Amino acid sequence: MAEDILDLFNKYQEELKKDVNIDELNMKESALTIAAIKHKWAGRLMRHKLDLNRTERARDKAITNIINQLQKDSLVSLSIPALRKQAESHEIIQNTDQTIDNLKLIIEYLEKVEKIVNSLTWDMKNIIDIVKAETL
Repeated sequence: MAEDILDLFNKYQEELKKDVNIDELNMKESALTIAAIKHKWAGRLMRHKLDLNRTERARDKAITNIINQLQKDSLVSLSIPALRKQAESHEIIQNTDQTIDNLKLIIEYLEKVEKIVNSLTWDMKNIIDIVKAETL
């Protein structure tokens, strides 16, 4: 799972390099595609946030199911906090927690990417101003 998140991070990083590579030769093309680039990164951020919410809900449901199973299988009555602690140490929950942590890292990265992409408009304006100043 850690390799998957690293692969995804590297993929996003390479795409971002291409999206923010602006120079005098591709300035017009970049200006025309900037809205699509912003939309792409915002969409990815929202998809990962939805995945995080879905995974957190699945975690809660799994904990409830594990607690119910532990209550059925236990010969002695255990308190809900004790059962919850046992459930949280279950392999399924541990794997889900790792997935949640990975999703949070990707979301944090995409939030930073969104700020970078949103500043592209200003960066383009600055490049245009530099080109104008050089041609005078």
